[in-house]
Amino acid sequence: MTMKLATLAFTLALSTISSTVFASVDEVNKALNDNKLDKAQHAFSALDLQTRQSIAGKILQARLLFKQQNTEQSYDTLEDLAQQFPNNVALQYQFGLSAMIMAQKASIFSKMGYAKDGRKAWEKTVKNDPKHLPALNGLVSFHLI
Repeated sequence: MTMKLATLAFTLALSTISSTVFASVDEVNKALNDNKLDKAQHAFSALDLQTRQSIAGKILQARLLFKQQNTEQSYDTLEDLAQQFPNNVALQYQFGLSAMIMAQKASIFSKMGYAKDGRKAWEKTVKNDPKHLPALNGLVSFHLI
């Protein structure tokens, strides 16, 4: 009986820790979506190392870099990850978005390369999730321009 109670207590403790970590990831996303950079940085710093080093953590880190106007470093981070994880929908979408922003900022000689990367990333996003509306909207906008 005591062993069962100890196991239950341990399981509850682990689930509380896990939900706290997930809440922190959600908190970073919400702060980024609300353009609250300081809050997002603080929440990201509060994530445990394993979460920060996960794909989701690295996407958050790239989004933070982007919000800090480190768009090239954000792009490079996402490009490396996109090559490693070609079927990750969230990653491919974010990489496509980053590439399109880089295309807007780049010299005339680099614009097409970035735009091509963005289009391909969004096509991978839609291939893996045909109902991904932001990627669909991005592709439609890309082809209208």
